[in-house]
Amino acid sequence: MFGFENTPRNTYGLSYDIAGSIIFIISNIWVFIDSISWLAGGKGYYQACIEPPFCGFGAGDIMHLNNVSLTFDLSRYNTSRVSFIFMDQVGDENLRINTGTLYIVSRLSQVPTAVAPGVTCIVDSISADTCGAGWIGRVNLQSSIDSLRIAGQELWLDSLCLEVVTTSLPENSDSYQPEKYFLGQNYPNPFNPSTRIRFTIPKDVNVKLIIYDIFGREVCILLNEKRSAGNHQVKWNANNYASGIYFYKIITEDFTLMRKMLFIK
Repeated sequence: MFGFENTPRNTYGLSYDIAGSIIFIISNIWVFIDSISWLAGGKGYYQACIEPPFCGFGAGDIMHLNNVSLTFDLSRYNTSRVSFIFMDQVGDENLRINTGTLYIVSRLSQVPTAVAPGVTCIVDSISADTCGAGWIGRVNLQSSIDSLRIAGQELWLDSLCLEVVTTSLPENSDSYQPEKYFLGQNYPNPFNPSTRIRFTIPKDVNVKLIIYDIFGREVCILLNEKRSAGNHQVKWNANNYASGIYFYKIITEDFTLMRKMLFIK
């Protein structure tokens, strides 16, 4: 179970971080911040804050989403179930699992059970908070979850729980010596016009990142240099390229992997 007691600072978002950026890493879960989509149309982007528990909610420090979304990249874990508790006091919420539909709702309990291909969502333990201004509940997601995107206008989060089939991941955040190579799914995906590609390397090594089009033709060499052991990210701006499917490939002296991404203008 993960809380928000060990995040590197208290406030994220407006005046601190641009939309789409990685804001912190919890137990090797990469967390991105981005805009919220509203039921009335349009998007907003304000801030997220770490706050102490209140209104009977929270076992420790909690995350307050104020017109922003957070995306938790869980792709390093092989999950069978993911859950988190929330307190909802007012406004709209968003929920997207993996690459499924972005649901824009006034209550998380309105999200359908079949929330994404092969993934079920059950929202339970709904009760009024002690302040009487909102509701406390738990979102339970069954199946393998690679990406969890949650947004709110006035929404608080705590106790992200993962049931993991197999893992050899470290317990620390981003200060560990990684044991394996890792190439993450780009974020955002689909994207327009830029996206970020994340990777982890277990030692100092020369890293090459190459972008290919759908026909396997090399589009550009995004990176070709020596990097130190740890977590890294590289930004690709595709503004001068056509919409469509692209592939990105990491190449080192003893590791190669390719992933797919979608650019939509």
